[in-house]
Amino acid sequence: MPDLQTFCAVQELRQQIAGIRADFKDKRLFQACFMISMVFDEPKSPATQAKLIDCLKLYQHWAGDELTWWVAEGGRPKNLDKFPVDFSALEAVSQDENAALGFALGSGLQPLKDRLNHAQDFTVTALASSFMAETSPADMQMYFPVDWVLRQHDEWSFYSLARGLMERLHPLHATAGLGLCIPQEGGHFRRDIGEGALAYEMAKRHPGIEICDSYTMQYFKTGIYSVNWLNFVCGAFVDRLGGRDLVKKQCEDLELPCHVVGQGLLIEAGAGPAPGDTLDPAQELIHYKRAMKVLKPLRVARHSNRMLTRPKPGFDENYDARISEQACMAYLTRFDDSPIPYPV
Repeated sequence: MPDLQTFCAVQELRQQIAGIRADFKDKRLFQACFMISMVFDEPKSPATQAKLIDCLKLYQHWAGDELTWWVAEGGRPKNLDKFPVDFSALEAVSQDENAALGFALGSGLQPLKDRLNHAQDFTVTALASSFMAETSPADMQMYFPVDWVLRQHDEWSFYSLARGLMERLHPLHATAGLGLCIPQEGGHFRRDIGEGALAYEMAKRHPGIEICDSYTMQYFKTGIYSVNWLNFVCGAFVDRLGGRDLVKKQCEDLELPCHVVGQGLLIEAGAGPAPGDTLDPAQELIHYKRAMKVLKPLRVARHSNRMLTRPKPGFDENYDARISEQACMAYLTRFDDSPIPYPV
């Protein structure tokens, strides 16, 4: 079993990730961290919603008293004044197919009204709403600070946490590795005043940082949008790739560890996660490209991401839409042999 403490150049990784962050007008705009992202079928199903509540309980167990606030779908943030969190009301909602289930937990010591406007060290979000389109999946994202992850060992290692979730919850597909944490109030992400430019330049430079915009998850019920260090696909997706034996043979030929997890497969893109750096050829993410070669038939044809807009002074809406589409396609194809270039 991989162990980050053993196979990673831990200090180098810590230093690399520490530099991938941005502050803007007294708030943490974004920061690189460790992330687990999972997508589930049938968002209205009580079984799916129970899985999301299970995620929240597990995350609370891991993060403990680092968590200082919570917010439910359509509500206002509240202080966490006791542990463990009482999920009974949320569990009642999960049994009602006409109700919207959405929830987030996070850390932070700012005034309560400001905590959702900062990218926090610990954050977990889960959404399975009755108001979502029939084609939309349920989704969950967990974010962990780098130093916390690199201190863990054995059953609490990041690999163990991520693989354990995939084995326990059986998502449609999932990734785990490095990701970009943004404020929970993502709708306030102002592309026209410089914030978008910072995130855009980060995305261009560090392809190993997964950028997940939960507002666009409706695209990802039928396919994946990215690869990361750990990549899980369910049995039905494996069948679309030609079956378990074929996929395992492809991974073997490409020197990618591949494990049977439930009815699905877990593919590791190399010895450990890395941000990559397009300015340094020595940091090319060769194993991520190999993983995409295997999984590319599952990739969605298009997707939208609010953080991948190349802004210009004055914020022209038509310009923004056109350039945003090309930037999103550049992100989508970044591990291809001939990727679409980012707009200049």
